[in-house]
Amino acid sequence: MYWSRSSVILCLTAVLLLSACLGSGETAVSFNSPTPTSTAVSTSTPTITPSTTPTVTPTLTQTPTVTASPTASPTATRTPRPTATPKPTTPPEPTSTWDRYQVRTLRTIKELTDPFIAESVAQYPSIYLEFSDEFQYPSRVRIVYTGQFREISATRQFAIARWAEVYLPDKADVYVPLFQHEVLVREGSEEFWMPVQEPLIPYMENELQVEGKATMLVVWMGAILSGPDEVERIYLVNEFSD
Repeated sequence: MYWSRSSVILCLTAVLLLSACLGSGETAVSFNSPTPTSTAVSTSTPTITPSTTPTVTPTLTQTPTVTASPTASPTATRTPRPTATPKPTTPPEPTSTWDRYQVRTLRTIKELTDPFIAESVAQYPSIYLEFSDEFQYPSRVRIVYTGQFREISATRQFAIARWAEVYLPDKADVYVPLFQHEVLVREGSEEFWMPVQEPLIPYMENELQVEGKATMLVVWMGAILSGPDEVERIYLVNEFSD
């Protein structure tokens, strides 16, 4: 069972984005009440608790450390890990498998989500958040793995936190800390920085070949809208394979 079409636009002041990008110690957050898209149901307080949310809690036999810090450079010394060890992620509900992730390209996801962005950009800057399982387009994308990681920007962390508070209200305190870094990948001539679950990073470094092909299992969470021609989509990486 999937949600009905549901999304939210957070309207931020220019001061918020500037302070977030500067990475100040404490970020003062100021935004208007979420304005849903023309097809969304607007409520003063998000109360929807999806029954088909992805399960991000690791299995009981493995307790990943969500504060793991990836190496700053692909040439840095790595701790060998046996490739036979299951990665500490679990398939999302409702099927308890990864079957809902369809083979797509990032370009295809962009084309599918362009209409949502187009109807939601009346005010800048703002953040578009997608809460519908169906329209998050769970996908298996084939990309080039660069081996490069960086910390997620304050603006992206803000967006992920607001999304998780509504989409995973009972698991937000666990889910948000999972995303502290993002990985640089390429599809064709385009580059994408994608937030990745922290427990996956050591396995990526050990199992994937730099500048080699890899499959990333991603969901489209939404986008940061800085201007009419400045759309920064956010794809969350929940699993990978070589």
